[in-house]
Amino acid sequence: MSRQVSKKKKKIPMWKRMLYNFLLIIALGVFVYSAYQLVTIYYGAYKEDKANTELAKVANVDEKDDGLLDINWNDLKKKNEEIVAWIQIPGTKINYPVVHGSDNSFYLTHGADKQPYSSGAIFIDANAQKDFKDENTIIYGHNMWHDTMFTHIEKFKDKEFFDTHPYLYIYTPDKIYKCDIFSIHTTTSTSSSYDTQYASEEEYAKYLDMIQKQSDFKRDVKISSKDHIVSLSTCSYERNGESSELRYLLHARLNEIKNK
Repeated sequence: MSRQVSKKKKKIPMWKRMLYNFLLIIALGVFVYSAYQLVTIYYGAYKEDKANTELAKVANVDEKDDGLLDINWNDLKKKNEEIVAWIQIPGTKINYPVVHGSDNSFYLTHGADKQPYSSGAIFIDANAQKDFKDENTIIYGHNMWHDTMFTHIEKFKDKEFFDTHPYLYIYTPDKIYKCDIFSIHTTTSTSSSYDTQYASEEEYAKYLDMIQKQSDFKRDVKISSKDHIVSLSTCSYERNGESSELRYLLHARLNEIKNK
């Protein structure tokens, strides 16, 4: 005669059930927080792109028959009086208004329309003259993950791109500059490459010689101490793909091609 043996389901201890529930809540919390962060980041990028597109429309940034931009400065300055220039680099997405504020902090986190954006704005060093009359005018912009602001400066670290894209353009209300790009290198924000004050013409000549020697690539552009230059600065992610003290610096000689 067979005997049926009943099997009792093993009961999970209370402490284990509480631990499982706790871990589940933690996992759900991490998921919700991560999803929120992603939505916030992507929505922020969307808002920034929309704002920049609207500024371009306000400025009526159209290409004329000669390939130069025609900018409506009156309407642009109604949006922000601190917009002093427009920068365009062919072959890149760099095509933005340039602002000049009272410090170097505000436009790190605010766009050219003065609204808060993580991408900030393209801005001239607060200590510089806003009309590019200094020997060396530094222009800052973030290196963003969604290819905006000064991200595409990194393209010039490729020799073929550097060789085939020799110019950038700067527009002001009364002048247009076609700038000869002559140097790209990686440095730190505290290096002498960021010097903008020179005791003499000879000191400035030494500075120009230094940044040409530091350049990753050479271009046959003769620079003298009589020339004025712009230095475009952005963060470098060369070190393990992470933000660090490293910076990209792209140097170009100002060459006035039109005086309005």
